[in-house]
Amino acid sequence: MGKEGYLDKVKASLRSEVIRVLEKEKKSAYGGASKYLKQSELATTVTKKVVSNDDGLLCAEIIREFLQFYQMEHSMHVFVPEMSLGSDA
Repeated sequence: MGKEGYLDKVKASLRSEVIRVLEKEKKSAYGGASKYLKQSELATTVTKKVVSNDDGLLCAEIIREFLQFYQMEHSMHVFVPEMSLGSDA
């Protein structure tokens, strides 16, 4: 199972689902005001620090582009919210 990457896919899927559920709960708690929230408030201080400067944001976008190019959907579903990147790029 490990060699085929099945466990990694399950782990990534689980992380993605946890982030999605937490985001949904947060949005329901804020009601109509949720549209004014950033993409994710789940980001750590480290990830916020990374995307707060131009070089860090550029690196994060390059990583996102790499994940998109190689169709690494599970990783994308974890990386984008964790880095508070918009889903439009």
